[in-house]
Amino acid sequence: MTRSGSDVAQAASGPDDPELQEAIREVEIQFSNLFVHAKQLFRRRALGIHPDLSILGYRILGTVVREGALQQGHIAERLELDKAVASRTIKHLEDLGLVERAADPSDGRAFLVTASEVGRARYDAVSQRERAVLQARLTEWGVEDLHRFSDLLGRLMDGLDVRHGE
Repeated sequence: MTRSGSDVAQAASGPDDPELQEAIREVEIQFSNLFVHAKQLFRRRALGIHPDLSILGYRILGTVVREGALQQGHIAERLELDKAVASRTIKHLEDLGLVERAADPSDGRAFLVTASEVGRARYDAVSQRERAVLQARLTEWGVEDLHRFSDLLGRLMDGLDVRHGE
């Protein structure tokens, strides 16, 4: 990704530039708004699948829908969860009929977790509805704006490593 001339000029103004600091604060506010909205969206999606489904359960279900059968331990690692928390949540998902657990044939000590047909169908239906809402909103933007937005988000994410406190 390349920087435009105005981006380079802003970067050259220095970290103590009040205008730059105000712009950064505005970005932080918008990120905070985005995180609140994302949590509300995940909660709405979870409720659309089952009234007793938690946000964490939704995240685990989404992981196995997208990635297929996974060992419980791998789900915990992937989502950075305590193994006991992951195990209890997966058991709850199983009780709700959204996932199935079976012994891993390659490791008798481990369980493989897969989305049940019901879990996959409900997850896909909710995702499709929510995706349609986002798509309707984003079609109001021009293609150039969407590419620019994607590039800027990518540039930001490339520069962040939250696992190491940066």
